[in-house]
Amino acid sequence: MTSGALYGFTGEYVSLTGTGAEGSVMDVQHFCLDGTFAPGTITGCSSNNSGTLRVDRSGSDSVTFPVVSSITIVHDVTFSGGLKGFVAGATITNQFGETGIATVPEPATFPLFAARLLAAIGIDCYAGV
Repeated sequence: MTSGALYGFTGEYVSLTGTGAEGSVMDVQHFCLDGTFAPGTITGCSSNNSGTLRVDRSGSDSVTFPVVSSITIVHDVTFSGGLKGFVAGATITNQFGETGIATVPEPATFPLFAARLLAAIGIDCYAGV
């Protein structure tokens, strides 16, 4: 990891597709930014910075936020068979926005820069002779 870099998450996206016509699938996703939930619950986010994304049957939900270093996620997925007692499979997709802004060049960059500078100086001196 680059020294002095700002790395973290900037957003979250959840989508639900492929549910059957008879039944339904609902995904409720609870998140806690830069903290954790109390053991065995979806409450008590230690950073007091939490929220919920909800998708019923199909569609998507998303949220953006300032850069955080961690996200704790709890998914509550409910399957309902409808009147015929049948529900087709569903696909739940989670994506996270990320950032990685380097504020200091990596150490390997300096020797490469120095080698190019010396080569340029050598070519310039040779051309002047």
